[in-house]
Amino acid sequence: MLKIKKMLRAEKGFTLIELLIVVAIIAILATMAMGSFTDVRADSQGKVDDGSRAVVQNAVDRYHFDTGGFPTVVDDPTTVDKDKLMPNYVRNWPQSNGVDMTFTIDRNGKIQE
Repeated sequence: MLKIKKMLRAEKGFTLIELLIVVAIIAILATMAMGSFTDVRADSQGKVDDGSRAVVQNAVDRYHFDTGGFPTVVDDPTTVDKDKLMPNYVRNWPQSNGVDMTFTIDRNGKIQE
């Protein structure tokens, strides 16, 4: 009986192998979680871009209704001129990563993706 008590007292804590296995499992779980978070971020950025296109499309349509023309840059008839839309048609111009987004339209006034 004394021998068993000494063995139990001597085996306190975890072995190095056990700790390494736990760390490896945590690393694998963290890697899997990061992959799913990256996908969610990319999906959300796509939805933000879709929303921005919808806002600018609405502004282009209202501008066309009011003026009969499209708000394009003089040198490039396919690029939307944000100065013609702000502030009357769009209060805040859409940005991506802190930079103003640019939009192109076709000859029918539809925003291109």
